[in-house]
Amino acid sequence: MINSFAVTLYNCRLSANPPYKPIYRRTVIKGCHWENSTYRDTGSNGQVFFNKATTIIIPKDADAEGRKYADPREYANLPADDESRWTLNIDQANPDIIVLSECDKEIGEGYSITQLKKDFTAVDVKAVSDATQSAVQPHIEVTGV
Repeated sequence: MINSFAVTLYNCRLSANPPYKPIYRRTVIKGCHWENSTYRDTGSNGQVFFNKATTIIIPKDADAEGRKYADPREYANLPADDESRWTLNIDQANPDIIVLSECDKEIGEGYSITQLKKDFTAVDVKAVSDATQSAVQPHIEVTGV
């Protein structure tokens, strides 16, 4: 597998004070691989659906701007201003977002997640498999939709 893609991760945290608003921290990760797939699903009424998903492989040694991976529980306990770590969180209310390219846009007052998803190919993080302790090609596998 050739890991030659860059992705941009937007980690979501809620602000410390009311009203609790999502705050996104951007991390560009280079040396990744991603691919799109379509899968068939059947609803409870028998109706067939075709859904799309993106699988993203992030090698343990990928270039993440000097930041290190932290599991979601560890990341949640870090001070809000700690920029030394990144994580992959599947919170359904405020999911982390991955843009399937390098992106310099910051989310804030002048630019929203909605606009980001219009301007770039982006997915919500829906599943994470941590294989960073694997003896062969340690990595994190992410499923995004």
